[in-house]
Amino acid sequence: MMLHTPARTDPNDLCLISATTALVLFQERKLSPVDLLEAQIARAEQVEPDINALPRRCLTPL
Repeated sequence: MMLHTPARTDPNDLCLISATTALVLFQERKLSPVDLLEAQIARAEQVEPDINALPRRCLTPL
């Protein structure tokens, strides 16, 4: 099974991995759930002005 391992410097890459890949990376301790969540929050903040999908944000710093 070939896994895509994203570069840690680009949070957008983490947003593109599958849940299965994320689980494997969590188990191998190559990725933490906090890192993945922070990448997803950063991506949401980046695209939100264009998408306007989050009427109310309740995100607190980790």
